[in-house]
Amino acid sequence: MDSLIQTLTLNRDEYEVEKIIQLGITCYDMVKKYSNFKIHNIEANHIFNEEINSMNINISNLKKEKEELQNLLQSQKELFEKEHNKLIIENDLSIHKATSSIKNTYTEEISLLQSQIQNLLEKSYLEKNTLREEITNEMNSRIINLQNTINDIKLEKNNDTKFLKDLLDKSDNQREIEKNKLINEYTILINQYKEETQKYRNKYEKIEVNSTLKGKGYEVELEKELKDFFDKNGNVYKIDNCSNTKGKGDFIITNNYSNIRIMLEAKNMDKVKSYDKEQLPKFYNDVRDKTNKYDGAIMIASGTISSKKNYLIEIMDDNKIVSFIEKYTLNQPEKINCMIEIMHNKIKDIQNTSNLSKDKIIEIMIQDYKNLLDALKYTKQSFDIQEKCIKEKRENINNLFQIDVDEYILNKNRKNVKLSKSIKDKVEDYILLNKSKMNKQLLTKNIMKEFSKYIDLYNRTKDKENGIPKGTITRIITKHFKEESSVEITLSNN
Repeated sequence: MDSLIQTLTLNRDEYEVEKIIQLGITCYDMVKKYSNFKIHNIEANHIFNEEINSMNINISNLKKEKEELQNLLQSQKELFEKEHNKLIIENDLSIHKATSSIKNTYTEEISLLQSQIQNLLEKSYLEKNTLREEITNEMNSRIINLQNTINDIKLEKNNDTKFLKDLLDKSDNQREIEKNKLINEYTILINQYKEETQKYRNKYEKIEVNSTLKGKGYEVELEKELKDFFDKNGNVYKIDNCSNTKGKGDFIITNNYSNIRIMLEAKNMDKVKSYDKEQLPKFYNDVRDKTNKYDGAIMIASGTISSKKNYLIEIMDDNKIVSFIEKYTLNQPEKINCMIEIMHNKIKDIQNTSNLSKDKIIEIMIQDYKNLLDALKYTKQSFDIQEKCIKEKRENINNLFQIDVDEYILNKNRKNVKLSKSIKDKVEDYILLNKSKMNKQLLTKNIMKEFSKYIDLYNRTKDKENGIPKGTITRIITKHFKEESSVEITLSNN
């Protein structure tokens, strides 16, 4: 609007300047025209006056035009100002409406966000309270258990104290009688334990933990997990228990399609011996027995197998195949199934041809290698699962109690070693301070009395961390007096 008014003002000024210039030129022409006439010339004066009048008329007309233009400009200016004000009002209304709309929109969104934030805060608060209650309950439960344990220990200590007090209150003769009686009872019990220990030692030296005694639970779990594995994998194989029949092994694995029979022998012992006739020799005899009609056999042991490597495969003189799986601690039936598959394929190859070519042998051995790689893969997967479980357990302990469990165990072990060492140090210090004042017998008696609470704690609870056995103290005393004797002998020799 302002720019439009400014444009009209400029056009008006240019128009007036143009008219003034034209009027000046006309005057100049008139003066030039009449300058040669004499003034007394009446006709010339008359003409001059007429032209002057004409010019006055023109000037008057110019003034009128000027007024009209000014009026027009004023009216246009008022019109433009009116339109301008109207546009400003409309623009203000439009801006107000848009602002109100935006404000309402954002107000609703802000209210929704505030509601969501409030819900999240309430949920977080509830979860935090629930977790705090769970932790509090757990800690209270542990405190109660610890308190109960402490009370039990106190009660046991009180009972022991009462028992010792009762013994001290009795007469010397009575104490001696009871002492001898207790010694006799302990002697009888010790002799009984020695006899039973010798009896079991003789028994196990003969049969080296017979599988019908020690391995029964191992066999039951092994049969169960293999049966479940076969059921879930198409029942290609079936398992029959023959552990109660002598000379048959523990189980027979039969392929339901090829009818190949593989004997399975389970040994739950630290080491299967090659020289014990009831162990490795019996395994070979059972698979060789023609009445059993076995095509091969696998020995599975929870420990090691003498002179055999893990997953070793042997071809016997009669072309029967045997293999060995060591350190099998259950829950990995896929390992056994993998070995059964390898055995089955080998037996089929041997049955198909009696004379294997070099290329065929290489092919079989390569296949064995691949199968062993698969078995290793299963083992690694199992290891990864165990490692993941350990990691999750470590994170759970850290989240609940803010404890690094590895560091906690390490510090605890260090603390226990340090505590145990400190008791020994106290014994050492006591000996160094007093051995010059008394002989070995008297020193031993005083030390046993001085450290009786540590000895009693060890005798009652077998606590090696906070207690100390008499034997350890005796060895420390003997060591010191032995060193002293060595020094005296050295000095006398010199």
